[in-house]
Amino acid sequence: MLFHNQTTGAQWFTWYNENDPFSTNSDPIYIFQEPGNYLVSLIASNPACSDTISKHIMVNEATFVHIPNAFTPNGDKINDEWMPKFYGDFQSGQYELTVFDRWGKKVFWTVIIDSGWDGMLRGKPCEEGVYTYEMKLNTNTFANKEFRGKLMLYR
Repeated sequence: MLFHNQTTGAQWFTWYNENDPFSTNSDPIYIFQEPGNYLVSLIASNPACSDTISKHIMVNEATFVHIPNAFTPNGDKINDEWMPKFYGDFQSGQYELTVFDRWGKKVFWTVIIDSGWDGMLRGKPCEEGVYTYEMKLNTNTFANKEFRGKLMLYR
């Protein structure tokens, strides 16, 4: 989560999640490990004074998803499987992922969030090239959201 500091005249900043400091940057990024209600505070100061602001924020499940644009299913155990990566806690909801070849033929389909594509179709390696994906989510964070894009399979 990106926090935006709107103070003026401050030289030093300390951001807190509950009572634990997590950054001294002006505009930090912080990743919450679990959904929940958190008290986030900022103490901004200069040699003359300091000021504090605190806000409760609600963090929902799976607040961020990263969808890679390439993978190399060559058996070296590095980047051999393609799948979206969810940051946070995907607790419940509907998930569907489909991968298509350049002619629109379905080469992979799953509704299991931690199941990725190994670059195979019916036991045979798919050709190196560009593929398209469609991911459908219906969760608290992503209500009826569709993601579409391209990915590159390298051999």
